[in-house]
Amino acid sequence: MLLLTFAKRHREIYGPIDSVDPELAAFLRTQPLAGNVRELENMVQRMLFGKTCGATLELADWLAVQSADDRPGDYEDPLGDAAQTLWEAISQRRLTFAQALRQIEKKVIEAALQAGGRTRREIAMRLRTSERTLYHKIRAHQLSERSSPQKINARQAVP
Repeated sequence: MLLLTFAKRHREIYGPIDSVDPELAAFLRTQPLAGNVRELENMVQRMLFGKTCGATLELADWLAVQSADDRPGDYEDPLGDAAQTLWEAISQRRLTFAQALRQIEKKVIEAALQAGGRTRREIAMRLRTSERTLYHKIRAHQLSERSSPQKINARQAVP
């Protein structure tokens, strides 16, 4: 099935998906799919992005993405909101552009560490960066990996 193929293509970013729930497969067979294969892959990526647990794509994952698509007026743009807030801080001369970017980078890394992962590699993959880069940024921002709920395996450390 194409859904599983697309999920496996993106496993390094979103984590492993081993199967497609038969209920989802049966549902999709009854639905006309608008768009092309690229749009289907985009839908799978959005399902993976929103998936919080499990290694199976389920009907609930599909419906969650569909319901978000059906609410154009409720569309949230968190990056746009963050950019606007930063611009306001910069324009009021509370921060320089470089300071703002550095603080955002630190906050993102802190959030990734708090969200956890068993290894630094896992966290780096979610951030779509290398372990080495993550290691250096943790040190540059003087962050503690111990602040994450799960301890990071010391053997995963990159010198």
